[in-house]
Amino acid sequence: MSRHPSSPAPRRRVRRVGPPRCRQRVVQQGTTGRPVVLLHGLASLADEIFHPLAEPLVDAGFRVTAIDRPGYGGSEAASSGAMGPDAQARALERTLARLRVRDAIVIAHSAGAAPALHLARRGGDRVAGLVLISPFCRPTRPRAALGLRAATAPIIGPSIRRLLPTVAPTLGRSMVRAALHRGQAMPDPRAFPWRRMAQPSAVSAMAAELRGFNADMIGLRTQLKRLSIPTLVLMDPDDRVIDSKAHARWLDSRLPTCAVRSIPAGHLMHHFEPAAVLDAVVSVDVAIQVGMRRIA
Repeated sequence: MSRHPSSPAPRRRVRRVGPPRCRQRVVQQGTTGRPVVLLHGLASLADEIFHPLAEPLVDAGFRVTAIDRPGYGGSEAASSGAMGPDAQARALERTLARLRVRDAIVIAHSAGAAPALHLARRGGDRVAGLVLISPFCRPTRPRAALGLRAATAPIIGPSIRRLLPTVAPTLGRSMVRAALHRGQAMPDPRAFPWRRMAQPSAVSAMAAELRGFNADMIGLRTQLKRLSIPTLVLMDPDDRVIDSKAHARWLDSRLPTCAVRSIPAGHLMHHFEPAAVLDAVVSVDVAIQVGMRRIA
């Protein structure tokens, strides 16, 4: 299944797909094997999750597609009313159809887990299994988020959004540092193109996504029991960014095919334990092949 050590590494490809004003930027690597789709979290983009995971996945025989969700990175923004997890799932479904991706394992980080679950709930043959890293999916009381509120305010917001890319490297490194566990070094800086992560469209997308989050996830609660695809949740009980135990319990109590693995690697565990993520993908792949609904 894995690539021969002497074989050259497959080249990374970047493209934009979709109709005008709805195009999404995708980053791909690998040409054979089961497709793996990577969905980034809030205030992030495809490159951040692609950087630590693409090479191990391709070496193991998978082909990888990472997608900038609407408004992030190089993807065009949707209307503010079409940024909730359900609407994002519809946009992702159209993109996967254009890419002819079927029976994929979707790896989603943090808030990216919400559209991933809606995408799986929509059925069809696009998603065959899920790996959810530090998932943020449980309806949650909104935080004050004063900085985000100011950045999207009618009068002062545009000025703040124009300024953010300039200060993004300093703010971004500070946010990552706050999420690290004791003893963890900063992740590879090449995975964090800060200025692009804080571009004005991304700030607006983040605010709109949060506004639509709770309603869409409340609506999904009773539908999760009908999902029949193998799902692995990777979480750190001591996650300093989210209440990971609450989100994992929410999923485990509603999704019959959900299994949870505890990995002490922080909220950004894909940067520190890519081998654990790869192991989860292989477990899900095997479960799909043998028709196992739930991984022990």
